[in-house]
Amino acid sequence: MKAVTDFIKSNPIVVISAAVVVASLAFLFLFVHSGGKELVKRVESRKNDMSKIDGLTKTNVPIPGEKPDDQARNITVVVNEATIEKLSEVYAEMGKQYDKVTQRAIKHNEKGHAVMMEGLFPKPTNSSAPFTAKDDYRRALQAMLGPAPINDDDAVGLRAGPPPTDEAVQAEIKKVEERFLGNLFKKSVLELTPEDQKRLRAQQMDKAVEMVTEAARRIYIYADIDPTSVNYPFDVGAWSADGPEPTMTEIWEGQMNLWIQRDIVRAIQLANSPLDERGNPIRDFGVIRAPVKHLNSIRVRQGYIGINTSGGINSFATNVQLTGEEPGRGEGRLIAARRPQGEDMLAKGEVAQVFREEIATHDPNKKLPEMFQIVPSGRVSNSIYDVRHVTIDIVVDYQQLPKLFDALGKVNFMTVLNVSVSEVDEYEALQYRYAYGDSDCVRIQMLIETIWLRDWTKKYMPDAVKTSLGISTEVKAPATAPVVP
Repeated sequence: MKAVTDFIKSNPIVVISAAVVVASLAFLFLFVHSGGKELVKRVESRKNDMSKIDGLTKTNVPIPGEKPDDQARNITVVVNEATIEKLSEVYAEMGKQYDKVTQRAIKHNEKGHAVMMEGLFPKPTNSSAPFTAKDDYRRALQAMLGPAPINDDDAVGLRAGPPPTDEAVQAEIKKVEERFLGNLFKKSVLELTPEDQKRLRAQQMDKAVEMVTEAARRIYIYADIDPTSVNYPFDVGAWSADGPEPTMTEIWEGQMNLWIQRDIVRAIQLANSPLDERGNPIRDFGVIRAPVKHLNSIRVRQGYIGINTSGGINSFATNVQLTGEEPGRGEGRLIAARRPQGEDMLAKGEVAQVFREEIATHDPNKKLPEMFQIVPSGRVSNSIYDVRHVTIDIVVDYQQLPKLFDALGKVNFMTVLNVSVSEVDEYEALQYRYAYGDSDCVRIQMLIETIWLRDWTKKYMPDAVKTSLGISTEVKAPATAPVVP
């Protein structure tokens, strides 16, 4: 103990320093213990503040996919003046491209679709217009069977005609017989030898084939051009018959009916062009060389797909009437997949209401819903466009069928939904005075989807039609300039 006392006395500075150190350690322990938690909180708070600042300097930007159906992807960018300026340029360019594509689509969809008469839509300007429309409608249909006017790219004309009548053929055959008997100084076929009778039959057959072939060279496609015939190829609206004044809803349906059939005719006309790929005339062009050889019928399905009908996909195979004695009118076989037969899904009010509400509440800035429950394409009428179905029945050169498919896409927004194919016996057809040529021909029934953009159609729609389609009939008041005091 004395040694410790002596050390303290001889080394006071060391002892005092040690005491201070010990006291400091004790004080530090007490400080950390009491204030450490608060320090940690302040550090965490500053860290969070830095994260917020970092978050404010960066943001996620959605980038649209390269293809329309691709999902948008998000990328993280630093928010600064240069980034904002660049993104503004990108979105401005996207907006210009969107407007350009939209206007191009509208122009393509509207091209060649003038109303049947001025002063008719959306409200007739005079009381006689609905009655005049009846005649104009029927004349427009009939005109599509004739030749297209020269130097008019929008003109429609099939240059159609029937085969020679049986009476005309028999009359020429009778003339051949008379000349043959006269050359042999005979009065009756019974006076001819078996060899002469064989020669006569051969000459008569050659004459019949010559008449059929010559008739086929004068036209581009076979069709019954008599509007009173049951085999008239066009779907003629009952509203256009003689009788009372039609409603504007009926007349509008007639206008849609005319436009849809015009597009089909235009596609056939394009496929049956008498010019080759270089624009040079094809020699001896006619039915024999044409891809589409016979137009049996065009039938427009009633109603707007997704609003008051699901179209013709359910009943396509059974509703096409394959009757008649002429070739190309026999029983067909379905080669494309189709949905089970059944009633129209939208025939029931509660089902229709579900689909209408889904379309009506759809965000216009998002992709349209795909209604595969109704049609294979998933497309139904909505606030942007209307969907209509049409069926066609034709005889076509099987190897040249792609020309028709290409033409359908070029003319308008049309998609083939279903196809039925049946064989055609060209030799049997010749007996009925149809000359289809040496190519393999088939009879085709197609269900086709057509699209109609409301950007241009709604300006013609009567109010009753707009109401049925869920389109507002309110007229927006023109904007007025502010009053300057």
